[in-house]
Parts: sequence; structure tokens; C-alpha cells
Amino acid sequence: MRILEEKEISAYETREYIKDLNDEEISFEQKITKDFLNKYYNFDEKTFREVKESLEKMELKPHQVAMILNVLPDDEDQVKAIFAKERNSPSEEQIKQIIELCVKLKS
Repeated sequence: MRILEEKEISAYETREYIKDLNDEEISFEQKITKDFLNKYYNFDEKTFREVKESLEKMELKPHQVAMILNVLPDDEDQVKAIFAKERNSPSEEQIKQIIELCVKLKS
């Protein structure tokens, strides 16, 4: 296997890559991953794209956007935990926006 490109993607985007794989042709670990992603990251695609674009407009780094979309924080402390080891952290207003976007995606 050759790596062609590396980029940060969310669990939902991973789900989109593997959703059409035939269960007979994938490994046991890939099947477990596919089942997990289908169960927990089954969002409306349009809403997901809107939320992701809104997060990207906040000038967050790609890995920060992916982490937010994977964790889907419910409160301020969870957002702050995502940024705990980062040099930059979101403002209080941005934290509120992140929480609102995650709630929108989950509903």
C-alpha cells in the first residue's frame, strides 16, 4: 500500500469513504469500524457540510475541526479540553458557536 495523501478528516467523512465497501471484502477490524461509524456518525449530509464549513470559517486548523466533529462537545469544558494543548484557543463567543453547531448536527 502506498500513501498518496494525508489530511485530517472526521469520523463522518471516514464513514463516507467506507460505507460502500462490501463486508465480504474487508477485514474484521474494518467491518467493526464501519459498523461503529454507521451507528454513531449517521448525520444528515447537508447539515454536516454546513457545520463543517461554519467551523472552517472560524479559522480553526483542520485537525481542530476534525476533533470537534468527532467529539461533538456539549459544553464549554469539552470544547476547552479539545484545545488544551493548542497554542491558540477559541474566544468565549467562538466556544458558544461551536457548541451551537454541534447541537445542530446532533439534532
